[in-house]
Amino acid sequence: MTDDDHYRADGSSEAPAKSERTDDCVRLDQFLDQSTDAVTIELWLREGTGHTVRDVQAQYRQQTTALETSPQVADVTIRTWPTRLFRDLDQEAVSGPVHRAVREMEAWASENGYSLAPAFQRRVVRSPLSGRRREEVTLPIVCLAIHGDAGLEGVFPARHDGVVYTVEDFYEAIRDTASEDQVADSATVGAE
Repeated sequence: MTDDDHYRADGSSEAPAKSERTDDCVRLDQFLDQSTDAVTIELWLREGTGHTVRDVQAQYRQQTTALETSPQVADVTIRTWPTRLFRDLDQEAVSGPVHRAVREMEAWASENGYSLAPAFQRRVVRSPLSGRRREEVTLPIVCLAIHGDAGLEGVFPARHDGVVYTVEDFYEAIRDTASEDQVADSATVGAE
């Protein structure tokens, strides 16, 4: 396993086939075109990571803040979350900001036919001391939540029909769309 495989933000080590990459771009372009207003990007970074992962996270942080100047982006927020979330199975849902964000992402995925696995790994664990069972969710190293007109409009990484849409896929799509807009704008100015 290479370093790239180990630190992929989507949690997988397999690259999609070339034809799936083309489908990725089409689907992401459609996603970006759905929002009539500029989107708000929420970047989530896992706390307590090693030195190499922090370097990767710093690159994602830079890419995200660079998007603040894009006409397609209204606002950028950078947040941190722990490696794992826990919830007792016999208690009410925890209402902290990270728990709320994860529940919102899971609801979006469920409503839109996506899966957050393998980036979000869920399992039930039993305490060796009390014997109580609780749910554990391992959170991804890097995650984007894209908010638009109708609330949460996308989560990266996510999986749909066997294709994983990574954080980098979103960055590439929004950069490509911004480049196309600039070319169109300069063509319009030249025609005047």
